[in-house]
Amino acid sequence: MSVIIPVYNGAAFLPDAIASVFAQTARPAELIIGDDGSTDNSAEIAELFAGGTTPFPARVMRLPHGGVYTTRNALLAEIKTKWFFNLDADNKIPPGFLEKIYAFAVGRSVDPDFAFAYPDRLIFGDCAGNKTRVADEFDIAKFKRGNIVDMNCAVRTDAARRFGFDTDFNDGWGDYDFFLTLARMGYTGAAFHGPPLHYRIRRSSITSLADRSGLMRRMVAKHKGFWTEEEADAVCELYSHEAMSRNRLFELLWTKHYGAMFAFAAKCLFTRPRVFFSRDGIPKLLGFGGKDAE
Repeated sequence: MSVIIPVYNGAAFLPDAIASVFAQTARPAELIIGDDGSTDNSAEIAELFAGGTTPFPARVMRLPHGGVYTTRNALLAEIKTKWFFNLDADNKIPPGFLEKIYAFAVGRSVDPDFAFAYPDRLIFGDCAGNKTRVADEFDIAKFKRGNIVDMNCAVRTDAARRFGFDTDFNDGWGDYDFFLTLARMGYTGAAFHGPPLHYRIRRSSITSLADRSGLMRRMVAKHKGFWTEEEADAVCELYSHEAMSRNRLFELLWTKHYGAMFAFAAKCLFTRPRVFFSRDGIPKLLGFGGKDAE
């Protein structure tokens, strides 16, 4: 299995990501780091690691800034193995992780349509304490309501190369588009409940509420036919500004950012009162209706 790490201005976290790959009990076949035209010293850090004595081949691709999916396409073209693991530069993996997820993926490969394995995640960073999010089992009905597959996962190289990454989604949700494309073409995946990926939450990495609403409409338009007309209307409503505002309140509560939560609630009260006063707003905020969408 190969490991790819796309990075853009990730110097603060990149050393931890690379070190976690070097610390694996079973060596990957190769490590390829793609620098997306960083303006910090990410490329220099990557080259420092790759230029030393490494337990397996490691190299750096310096690319002009084009966005994360442009970078992933460039990395995808270089992979020499049947499976690869995408590790984002602000995340890391525990010892033994690659060996176990690779064995899991290969074990499922008796199914010719099996193309990806995605792990549980140990959440850390801009939140209080470490929390584990158990990956949802792959289910098309759930997948139609939002992405349940994180891009930090093991992927079959030939399936990924068949479609590549759509650079039109460099502004967000390219992961969802990628796995939607695989699912539409008959490929499937599975949740891997082994050692969890260490997944860093950063406030700056959260897609804006407005983006989520527009991105879902774009997703439905591109993948027309994946949803019925009724399903398309329902999922677009699920990602409406009001629904996503309720999700942001849950998100801030979950990460114990209470000050930001109350400030955002006050803003919604004056600018978007339907978050609270629509027919189902209060029940959902109280937890009776559950979260609108992930």
